Amino acid sequence: MIRRIKKLLEHKSVSVVVVVYTLLITLLFLMPKVDIPSIKTDIPIDKIGHTIIYLFLVFGWLLFFYRFHNRHLSVSKAILIGLMCFFYGIIIETVQELMIPLRQAEFFDVLANTIGLFIGFILFWKLKDKKIV
Repeated sequence: MIRRIKKLLEHKSVSVVVVVYTLLITLLFLMPKVDIPSIKTDIPIDKIGHTIIYLFLVFGWLLFFYRFHNRHLSVSKAILIGLMCFFYGIIIETVQELMIPLRQAEFFDVLANTIGLFIGFILFWKLKDKKIV
């Protein structure tokens, strides 16, 4: 089991996982809105989902580039990766607004995405410093 986990964390395996994950969330975010009954709660569940999705998105890309560059990732490259993920989210929201029936861009989705990016960035950096990733 440990050998399989180590194999998954090699940069080539990480790249496949991250690319598939990115394509999957792109497809999910660009699907027409389905009539799913909403649950009345005080907690915005969809925004929590955006936060978690973008946490894993930035974490995965940071991990890939960290592994690809032999366990080295400069702060400037990490910030560039974070900015690319941020603008990816804005592009997705814009495409939803302009091209997807019954979908619209929401400021709070972008805010939730950004919060997820910051959490993922901080989590990655903490784990990197402790030599866990």
